[in-house]
Amino acid sequence: MNKDKQILILTQRIELLEKQNEDLRAENQEMKLQVEESKRFANMPNNVLNRTIKNVRQEEAKFKALIAETQEIKKELENNLEALKKTHTLYQSIFSD
Repeated sequence: MNKDKQILILTQRIELLEKQNEDLRAENQEMKLQVEESKRFANMPNNVLNRTIKNVRQEEAKFKALIAETQEIKKELENNLEALKKTHTLYQSIFSD
């Protein structure tokens, strides 16, 4: 009985190790793909890399400009809302009497 239990434990341990091995192989493959991608990016000619960086910075500047414009519009809308609330309150006080 003791031998059967040891065999069962060892069998379960082997299965666990095989599963861990599969997981590690998958992780290793993923890391290899990441390394390949990094190498391709690193081997990119400087002019392509510089153009890419320039494009990203231009898009970032556009994005920031749009955010600023949106903030201005938001402020204007909030001011208009306040004016409408005041007008509503005024009309309410005039017509409620």
